[in-house]
Amino acid sequence: MPATDITVGTLDGSAMPAFLAWPEGAARWPTAVVIGELFGLTDVQREAAERVAALGYVAIAPDLLHRRGPAARSRRTTRVAAQGCPWLANSPVLNSSATCATP
Repeated sequence: MPATDITVGTLDGSAMPAFLAWPEGAARWPTAVVIGELFGLTDVQREAAERVAALGYVAIAPDLLHRRGPAARSRRTTRVAAQGCPWLANSPVLNSSATCATP
């Protein structure tokens, strides 16, 4: 199954690391965001994204805590999550009817 590390631009101009996995084939797949734990982008989160991709989804696992680690719980985290939506909407591997929801 294809997978790669990517970076997503954020509202403050920083680069947020993320992991992207998708099913084999040239189709446009529905999308799922894999939200991690308190430790940022870990192997556990990457493996979860790969399992979701095996179910037929493009899975993106963003490191929402890339700026400050486990203490980064604020309104800025929600804004960072929202920044990924435009990137997802323009991805060549996503289903064109995909929508993005943020808290």
